[in-house]
Amino acid sequence: MACHQVLLPKCDGGGEPRVKGTPARLACFDAREGSAKAASPSCVKGLHVPLPKGDVGASACSSSRRPTPASAPTHTGPMRLNVVILSISTLVLSCSAARAATEVGPMTSRQPLAIRSAKPVHSQVARYGLMELDVALAATYDNPFDPGDVSLWATFRSPSGKATEVGGFLYQAFDRKLDGDREVLAPAGPPRWRVRFCPTETGTYTYTVGARDRTGSVRGPSGSFRAVNGRSRGFLGLRKGAQYLTFSDGEPYIAIGENVCWYTSRGTYDYDRYLQRFRENGMNYTRIWMSPWSVGLEWDPSAPYYGPPTTYLGLGRYSLENAWRLDYILEQASRDGIYVMLCLLCHGENRIHSNDPRQAMWPGNPYSAERGGPCPTPQSFFTNPKARSLFKQRLRYITARWGAFTSVLAWELWNEVDIIERYESAYVAAWHREMAQAVRSMDQYGHPVTSSFANTQGDPNLWQLPEMSFTQAHYYGGDPERAVVDATRGLTERYGKPSLFGEYGVDASGRLQREDPTGVHLHNGLWAGVMSGGLGTAMTWWWDSYVEPANLYGHYKALAAFVRGWPWAASQWKPAQVTCPPAAVAVGLQNASRAVLWLRNAESSWRAVQRGVEPSSVPSMELEVTGMADGRYRVEWWDTYKGTPLSTSEAQCKEAKLVFTAPAFARDVACKITPAVGPQEGR
Repeated sequence: MACHQVLLPKCDGGGEPRVKGTPARLACFDAREGSAKAASPSCVKGLHVPLPKGDVGASACSSSRRPTPASAPTHTGPMRLNVVILSISTLVLSCSAARAATEVGPMTSRQPLAIRSAKPVHSQVARYGLMELDVALAATYDNPFDPGDVSLWATFRSPSGKATEVGGFLYQAFDRKLDGDREVLAPAGPPRWRVRFCPTETGTYTYTVGARDRTGSVRGPSGSFRAVNGRSRGFLGLRKGAQYLTFSDGEPYIAIGENVCWYTSRGTYDYDRYLQRFRENGMNYTRIWMSPWSVGLEWDPSAPYYGPPTTYLGLGRYSLENAWRLDYILEQASRDGIYVMLCLLCHGENRIHSNDPRQAMWPGNPYSAERGGPCPTPQSFFTNPKARSLFKQRLRYITARWGAFTSVLAWELWNEVDIIERYESAYVAAWHREMAQAVRSMDQYGHPVTSSFANTQGDPNLWQLPEMSFTQAHYYGGDPERAVVDATRGLTERYGKPSLFGEYGVDASGRLQREDPTGVHLHNGLWAGVMSGGLGTAMTWWWDSYVEPANLYGHYKALAAFVRGWPWAASQWKPAQVTCPPAAVAVGLQNASRAVLWLRNAESSWRAVQRGVEPSSVPSMELEVTGMADGRYRVEWWDTYKGTPLSTSEAQCKEAKLVFTAPAFARDVACKITPAVGPQEGR
């Protein structure tokens, strides 16, 4: 039994400590018994528990004489409480009205190494569902997040005999609530150890659990669980030479969505709203940053950050609140059929100079030497051996905790890495290769790996790496219709791998799009991304200040209806060879026996919106597609705003020329061209 000292906010008037006006209750949890016991005022050792910023309300105690200004520190001085901690790794400070500290002091343990139990959270799991083991681990360690200090793993054997080893991680459950417009998390029980695994077969799996610490290693109990048929299509991946992402069952996936990279102070409640909108409108993709003001894991506890209250623990230690928040979001996404690209680092973390504090966060980065980290400069993050080792430690936690989620589309190592402080191509590319290889060795499920740049070209030294699964483009400018098509086709052709248009807007400030209340440029970017051969739509950046308040989700719904059921993965596609009158712009894809085309009024563009020009209607016109096999074809025209068919006709292809007529339209229409007789498929 260990005795430690806990610090709570000082109560100047002698009253009991309060958090948001509610008395704070201190409890100790025994991991072996799984029960809470009242803290016993006994002997004192030196453990300090910092209360995170924003956690203490205007009244620090029941007899406080004046409110605390919003800019003031969250507590003005410590009040010492003597408590007995039955297990140092499982101390939880519990408050009935607000979140208290999740981790305490140095999360150390001095217990003989033993795996006391390893129990499935669910006895039966669907194929491609999430199987979790709840493990009662006793060990000796100073940092539960450092696998060199303490490590937990499990080996699963499938019904066919395949063995898979996955790592474990420290886990804390939470209950959430809204306090006004702020999400508050309260620990639900003690921290525990977990192992996550995704069964890819049906039938009975067996498992064994192992652990090691500085004193040695131990094998724990064995067990089994049953995987049954479910509705999930499995993981998204890129097969060698493939143009599109496909599920484990071979079905193609076209990403239709937008960035929702972070939340407000409402935390996960924001994603409740966004994911519901996605589900209602056929959207299946989003992107989330693991940034310090969102679901970031690692940050200096004394540095400023934005978002709901979070306990950061410094270098090499991870926020269990934010980890739980990401659990919640990915679980919701799994239920709603939405796939998330997780961006692990953002440019501002390694940048010093900017007028926006979120664009220049290096002074608060725990890797910075000024914060006690190993890196004297932002550039040295990419070369310093200690920094690289610590980031691999973070990758190990990320892949252990979230690798088993089918709702993870890809790992994006960096957002816009080229606008960090003093970008150096050779060092950054070498770092990407090293970290991508590390991810691939840790991730048992083969999620794609990518990165991104603040332009449409990127860095050839990085994109040509075989470890980069697909390229990305970002664009903020006045000609998004052309930029999306040119960049998608150009990157795909140059590097021989798929491309995703990860961000776009008509300007980088977010102001100009308000001149386009009906979403003309949004609509055009969505269709241009898909019809130019990208992995999905071009992904708008302004999810919270534009799409949501203007309720522009109908544009996504129409496109989702159009792409549904099309054999994207059945054969190789190339840019459509189509000619049309100058009143329209045609973009599309074709193979020997099928084609999809998007026909846009040349006057329906962002530049026309800026000029206040309403496009005149385009009359019926003749189109010619070359390069298809001779034969008779069915041409089905679609309304791109309603997502419904308009008309159907047939046309004859002779000498590799298919000539047919497009209907009159106002802004744009699209069509699907298929063989008129028989289920022929292009080669």
